[in-house]
Amino acid sequence: MTGTVSSCGRAILALTVPLTLWAGIACAELPASLSQTLRKSGIPESHVGILVQEIGNPVPLLAHGENRSFNPASVMKLVTTLAALDSLGPAYTFRTRVYTQGALVDGVLQGNLIVQGGGDPCKREGSVDCWTTRLVHALQESVEEDGSGGIRIDGGKFAKRLAQHGDDFRRHHEWRGYLHLTVGVGGLYSDPIDTGMTATNERRTVPLISEQIGAGLASPTFFGERLTFKVGMGASGLLYRAALDSAESNAIMVHPIFFALDISDLVEAYVSPAMLMLYPPEDGRDTQVRWGFSAGISVPLSAYLDRL
Repeated sequence: MTGTVSSCGRAILALTVPLTLWAGIACAELPASLSQTLRKSGIPESHVGILVQEIGNPVPLLAHGENRSFNPASVMKLVTTLAALDSLGPAYTFRTRVYTQGALVDGVLQGNLIVQGGGDPCKREGSVDCWTTRLVHALQESVEEDGSGGIRIDGGKFAKRLAQHGDDFRRHHEWRGYLHLTVGVGGLYSDPIDTGMTATNERRTVPLISEQIGAGLASPTFFGERLTFKVGMGASGLLYRAALDSAESNAIMVHPIFFALDISDLVEAYVSPAMLMLYPPEDGRDTQVRWGFSAGISVPLSAYLDRL
């Protein structure tokens, strides 16, 4: 190329020439000035990928290594920009608030300048921008120093964080299975057997302090993501036996079906409409079964265990 400039080089270097004059020119050769800059920086041309193309024109203006795979580096911002444009639209504006602490003296702030960014990328939790943000956050939280001035990514921590995001998403948007483990108080209505501890075995209501162990299905959260409806099956009675002394405390309680309303993973209001009261054999008496009904308030221990 000594002493000459190719038509490709002239087209790229002549920046003042309208784009319409470049139509039909496809260049695989880098402009001389760019090649010289790369050589001075010690960057081989084989480590560079460039694609310059006018919108609506199928012929690229410059194409060099455009099909090679590279680390996207700062170009990755195009992904988040595309997600923002798709979700919010080009006219959307985030609000950025600026606050001051202190007084202005001769145009100089004697204090703190506080900048508060606005916008919630997870306003729509299932959107691309929300999951892109969560992916970036999970990656940031997984970066550790390797002790020699470099950094490394803890793959286990990264996978665990992503799994937690997935669990949160399912909790908000999908029916899911869950382990039912609660401790609560309430009332039990049943017809106990005659054990000599009561004057009658007619149906009655007694206090109930009991655990529930089982499994079930939980709905997506609703009412501002505060409530979850649950349905399942389980058993209880060990705590009841230890805490209370009545004819009913001799029974093991089986819940073929129960319903619960979980409030912010803090407390549940439950009802078990068709309990089976299993009285084990005792003093020559065979195993007996009675029907029961219970309702009350319980603490969802399984939700607390998930947070540990």
